[in-house]
Amino acid sequence: MIKKFKNIYKLTRLETFTSFVIFLSILGAFMAGKDITPVKLFLIFMANLSSVSFAFMINDTEDADDDAMDPKKIHRNPVSAGILSKKDAYAASFVVAGISLILFALVNFSALGVGISLLVCGFFYSWKQVRFKGIAWADFLSHGYFLAAGILLSSYLSFKHFDIEIIPAFIGVGLFSMSGDLYNELRDYEVDRKSGLKNTVSILGIKITTILKNVMAATSVIILFVLFSIAYKRIYLPSLLIIPIVIIAVILYNRLKTKKSLLHFDNRLIYDPLLYSFSIILGISLYIN
Repeated sequence: MIKKFKNIYKLTRLETFTSFVIFLSILGAFMAGKDITPVKLFLIFMANLSSVSFAFMINDTEDADDDAMDPKKIHRNPVSAGILSKKDAYAASFVVAGISLILFALVNFSALGVGISLLVCGFFYSWKQVRFKGIAWADFLSHGYFLAAGILLSSYLSFKHFDIEIIPAFIGVGLFSMSGDLYNELRDYEVDRKSGLKNTVSILGIKITTILKNVMAATSVIILFVLFSIAYKRIYLPSLLIIPIVIIAVILYNRLKTKKSLLHFDNRLIYDPLLYSFSIILGISLYIN
């Protein structure tokens, strides 16, 4: 039983996305800017975390056969590796989805509405009867919503009614997630082609998709930089001193855990320190300024 729970935990892939869920949840609260109670912030973070966990779990369950053809993924995915059955994986996935719904409901009705859309979008992204990830344009648009923009929105609506002020940030983080999806499609091009996926890269080709990915990423960075420039007066400036400390701590933690040379950084080693740093800065600024 303990071994099964370990394999279910592996299926969640929490270490892959916890940093950006923390960041987006705190960013949404920061943009709402009032009545930010720690309990509600924790609830919406856990709700978002479990919704993304569900999306990753159902993705690996549905993609188990495809991942079995990829030597880089077969052992990462416990279902394709044969150490967790599809039945148990589906059951665990929907338990996590149920937990997410309960947490969203405990926040408020608006958060619950967004939470339902996140879970539905995350499910249809991978479910082979629909599979947004295999449909050109729907692949990166849905990815941008349920893995970024929707998380930001659910947090914002937890503390404030909808306002157009959230739209630029919604677009900015969504574009960044969309560029990430296109990056994954380019990385998995050969395996996806063998499995018959008709995603964006298969339609546009590698060159155009690469350009589109880079344009989305650059636009996202510009939008977010402008937003932070506007909001800098709300930032508790002494908290910026935490950045080098967090970066060093996260890098050392991952170095000790993975035993990899620092020359072999993966995306997590690059993004996690920055995301945790900005999360702490925004969190401190919420309650001091």
